[in-house]
Amino acid sequence: VSLAAACDDGVKLLRVADASLALSLPTRGPARRVAVGAEGRRIATADAGGFVEVWDGVSGARLEASTTHEGGPAVVRFSTDGQSILSAGRDGSVTAWRGNAVATAQVATTPLRAPVPLAGGAQAIVAAGDGVAAGNGTVWLVDVAAGKTIRTVRERLTGAPVLALRPDGQRLAFGDATGDVVVVAPGQWQEVQRLEAGGAVTSLTWRGDGQRLAASVEGRTNRGARVVIFGPPVPPAQPQPGRELVEHDAFTVGADVIRLAFDRDGRDVWACHADGSLARWTAAAPAALFKLGHGGPVLAVAGSRDGETIVSGGADLSVRVWDGRTGQQRAQMTGHTAAVHALAFTPDEAFVVSAGADRTIRLWDVGGGRQLKQVA
Repeated sequence: VSLAAACDDGVKLLRVADASLALSLPTRGPARRVAVGAEGRRIATADAGGFVEVWDGVSGARLEASTTHEGGPAVVRFSTDGQSILSAGRDGSVTAWRGNAVATAQVATTPLRAPVPLAGGAQAIVAAGDGVAAGNGTVWLVDVAAGKTIRTVRERLTGAPVLALRPDGQRLAFGDATGDVVVVAPGQWQEVQRLEAGGAVTSLTWRGDGQRLAASVEGRTNRGARVVIFGPPVPPAQPQPGRELVEHDAFTVGADVIRLAFDRDGRDVWACHADGSLARWTAAAPAALFKLGHGGPVLAVAGSRDGETIVSGGADLSVRVWDGRTGQQRAQMTGHTAAVHALAFTPDEAFVVSAGADRTIRLWDVGGGRQLKQVA
């Protein structure tokens, strides 16, 4: 099993090789979030009412651990070791599971953003803020196992903070609507550096090796949306005390960015835009390699390991296949009757699986540009 999809009638686990149904998890209400642990041994689900359950990934049996986050869907996430599960809810609480042990900490009275696990999931970094008001955004370090907040990492931020933990866990970056990106060192929680992004930060992501930090910035009336790339000083520039990162590039990308991510080799940045385009930019110079016109808001994107093939899906109901080197469209595949929200390549990268708001999962032949199978 290599694909899990949250649907209105529960969570479906599919065998990607032939899109056959492996397991069906009957969540109490319409499923809205799903997370899969190491080797698929455990699965966490959250329904529309905030009810979170844990399942055996092999038998599909419901395990004892469960909790409810009042007020709406919760977010679930496994720790990096795959042993602990974190959930954060609209009720301002965060819950951790390790085995059958469940602990909950009440952090705020406002919805929490996706938790960042620390210490094997016993601790978490969480943030809250309504995205509008100045001074109401806060980032906390929480000891979930002890059921208490350890400290306030940052407060009086503007709007809803955006968080990104460096892959090695040694630096946490967060940004807000003021345009500041603050980098702190977990442990002492001291501010290492403050970076200027130049506008309200909508997305942050670290490169896989931790050597680059990319920030997307909201567009203004007289200034388009931008992506800013930060990295270490480049020789012959001399290292500067207290400055681990400097601005490498900043380039205008047009419409606001919904999601930002480095590609597998870390040389380029992919940006999903609100205007329906998907753009690939080189992280080494402020020039777009190409821009793909999908035809509607892009809600999902996936790339092959060699970068030769890109697939995108979105609000126009289509799944499109692109040449990753030239940006030319190879195929436009239709079949979904509602927006496409998720895409994933099969291990051999010959096929793509899509999940849509029409409550279907579909298997596509990338080379032939056609649908092979549909799972209702």
